[in-house]
Formats: sequence, C-alpha cells, structure tokens
Amino acid sequence: MSKHLKKRNKLFIPVIAASMLFGAVPAMAAEQPGSPKLAMAAGSSNTLSDVDSSYITAAEQFLTTVFGLTEVKFGRNPIPLGDNQWMLSFQSPGDTANDSDELMANRPNIITINKDGSIEYATMELVPDGARPASFELVESTLRQLDSEGKTKLKNVLFSKKQDDLDDHLQFTSDYNQKTEPFGVVAINSSDNTVYKAQVSTRYPAADAEQKYLPEAERVLKELSGKDHVEITGFTNIKSLLKDKVKETWGYSYENDFIAFDANTGKIKSLYIDLKDDSADAAPDLESKERAIAIANPYMINYFGIDLTGYEAKYTTILSGPGQIGLYNYTFSQEGEPDVMVLFTGQGGVKSISLN
Repeated sequence: MSKHLKKRNKLFIPVIAASMLFGAVPAMAAEQPGSPKLAMAAGSSNTLSDVDSSYITAAEQFLTTVFGLTEVKFGRNPIPLGDNQWMLSFQSPGDTANDSDELMANRPNIITINKDGSIEYATMELVPDGARPASFELVESTLRQLDSEGKTKLKNVLFSKKQDDLDDHLQFTSDYNQKTEPFGVVAINSSDNTVYKAQVSTRYPAADAEQKYLPEAERVLKELSGKDHVEITGFTNIKSLLKDKVKETWGYSYENDFIAFDANTGKIKSLYIDLKDDSADAAPDLESKERAIAIANPYMINYFGIDLTGYEAKYTTILSGPGQIGLYNYTFSQEGEPDVMVLFTGQGGVKSISLN
C-alpha cells in the first residue's frame, strides 16, 4: 500500500456536516465565523453610526426581499472586515440573542455586505413563527420527497455568493447536533428558485440498519484506522435528490472515520478519514494536478476501482490561518463518469473522497 494511505496529520479543521453530505466543501464566505481575520476584528468596538448608510440599505433590502423579514433591527458592534466589507448581526421575530454581548461569530443571524452593495454571506436561524424566505415552500416540498413522514426539521438558512459551479444560493439545514431527528440539507438557486441538491440523513440503531455492507465497511475502516479490530458505532441512511432522481446510501462510522455505500450498486460512494499522526515531510505541491492525482489514486483504485489518470481537475483552497492553506478541495472530472471530490490537507493527506 502507498505510503500516502498510511500518512496521518494532526491538522484539524472543522468541516460542516453539509460538506460530507454533498460530497464537497460548500461555497463559503470570504470570512467565516472563527476565521483569524474575524477573530482579530472581534476585538474592535464599532457602532452602527460607523457604518456607511449604503451598507445598511443593501443589508435591509436583502433581508426583506430574500430572507423575508418584515422589519430589520441590527445588533450592536458591527465588525469591519477590511476596507470594503462590514459584518452586521440582525434580529428576527422570536430571537433576542443578537442584542446580547455574545461574540459576533456565535450569533445566529449575521450578514456580510461588500462595498458595491452585494451580499457576500448571510445566515439566519429559522425560529418558530419567524421570517421565512420565499423559497421555503419549495424547500419543504423537496424534503417530503426524501422524508415522507415529515420528521426533518430545518433550523438555519445560509446565503452564499456565487463560487465555483454554484450561483448565488441558499442552503437550508437542520440542527446537526440533535440525535433523534433526521438531518436535512437543501440548496436552492436564489435567482430562479430551482433546487440544486437535497439530502436527508437519518441515524439508525444497529439492529435496524442495513447489514449487508457491514463486513466490507469493517474491512475498509480497519485498513484506514490501522487497527486489527473496529466496532461500527454509527449507522446512517442518506437519501439524496439530484436532477429529480432519489439516490440512497448507507453509511457506517468508526470513531471519526466514515464510509458510505450506494444502496443500489453496493459500491463505495464516499470515505471520510480522520487524520491523526503528524509528518515531518514538507507539504507537497498540491497545486499540481499530477501530484494530487498521485496522492489520491491509491485510494481511488483500491476502494473505488477508479483511476484518475487523464481526468480534468480544478480546486479551491481553505485557509487555516493567515496565508496558511489548511485544505485543498479538488474536483476531478471526465466525460461520462461521475465527478470525484477529494479533500486534501495542506500536508498532503487525503481527508475525504466522494463520488457525485
């Protein structure tokens, strides 16, 4: 087995649940909560009077027309993100958290406005009797195709500006931390209200989960963890809607490693690998497609039966600190074949692989 299959790294960067469900890191704002730039800005003290009225007007227009607020009330301590962006918190009906002294990054309702009046990023909690985007009925009807019992409860809506293959879009998600209800994600094109993709993930007790993929799941997870024995503790059924077709997978987890199988073909659909051990090796040149393929191919051939040689490739990067690349998010494509998404750490370890 290639040394890259054994390589582990202590780098830890949280990836939101939707990224695993959709098989790729979703489009993100320039400065996400928890970013170094935002953390430094959080120490500054500003008031709404410091914010040019054009930013306020743009934010109000977006929150009323896209998020559906009938009245906009901004919170205290807006944060400047450089010279051309402001981050504001806002209050929605039924919510009072944004009037607290809580750090901006922890507030449920925030919006980032660019100097040209465009919105970079916005998120809002879907509180009971609160505001709802106009596309919410479409989102609920889409979820019913995947969850006929209506158990999936949405908690947040996130707007992201156009990035990569996604236009400006809204992403609706459930609360991933709760364990008793399904976790749902629906992504909507915010311009024409069409569904990009939707998924519902439901946890099952071992006795009720699909058993026929269990032996192969244990074999692969033993290889990935380097252990002689693993005990599968997580069983997840995932239903996805893509181009009006529903696809089903079964996922199995051991500690922080995860594997999912296509319920129709029985083939591996995705892997998520918990990288633990550090390496003294210098970071490889992951801006080279050939280098990225050389690292990913042992996984692809061994577990997916796919050779990435000759595939087209593109990538985006995610910073883990000022000027420090934490993750490389690669998409490999070839006509007539499913896209392959591979997430690399900055040190060249493979974090996750999924087929789309």
